[in-house]
Amino acid sequence: MSSSQNKIKNVIKVEVDSRSFVKVDGVPVCKVTSDGKLQFCDKDRRRSSERGTRYVVVDPSVIVAAAKAAVDKGGGSPVDK
Repeated sequence: MSSSQNKIKNVIKVEVDSRSFVKVDGVPVCKVTSDGKLQFCDKDRRRSSERGTRYVVVDPSVIVAAAKAAVDKGGGSPVDK
């Protein structure tokens, strides 16, 4: 195991701030919309232009399902293994 992996903490703090931003260890990841969906900001101008908006909105269940499918296929981060 490399020295950088030794420094990784196992406890990760996930919180939603007063402006509805989801933060993972203080890093803003997405925003919770008024209808409970997750809104991500796409900073790639070309993709955003093709889509017609900077934002991608997705139901959290879609992300959970994709994560479970990745784990079932043996995927995931090398840190998790």
